[in-house]
Amino acid sequence: MISKPPTTRAIALSLALTAFLLIVTPNAVERDAGVNPLDALAYVLLVGAGLSFALRSQPYASYALALGCVTAYVLRDYGGGPI
Repeated sequence: MISKPPTTRAIALSLALTAFLLIVTPNAVERDAGVNPLDALAYVLLVGAGLSFALRSQPYASYALALGCVTAYVLRDYGGGPI
């Protein structure tokens, strides 16, 4: 199967989702008591989860990237939020 490159629409939507995660998550975490504060790794995981949406033409890769980012985020005990 030949993989198709991401469409402009998919890239735009993934960038919008990434921006949303980067804006809303820090505000949600600062209100959450007893969790680890966001560090550089947390932001990398947020970006990875958001940009995984651009891989819609490769659903298994998209799912694996999003699942990996969210799993690592939860295991590191960062606060809640939209992720």
